[in-house]
Amino acid sequence: MIALIGKVVLYIGLLITTAGLFFGFGIMFKGNNDELAKVFLMSVPFGFVILFTGVATVVMFSPRESELRDSLNSKK
Repeated sequence: MIALIGKVVLYIGLLITTAGLFFGFGIMFKGNNDELAKVFLMSVPFGFVILFTGVATVVMFSPRESELRDSLNSKK
């Protein structure tokens, strides 16, 4: 269950990071609104922290091969 939450957090962090990069640089190169570009670009480190938290959660709480094998053997 926690590994599933980690996957969701990972995808949210990935979305924040990529949206921040895409819209931040897009707005910055258009030259229309530098303040809005700064807001999007400042969201990139926040998204990366969220992404890294999701990755760490998935790695720590996902079942290992030995656990999966033991659970399959106990059902037989």
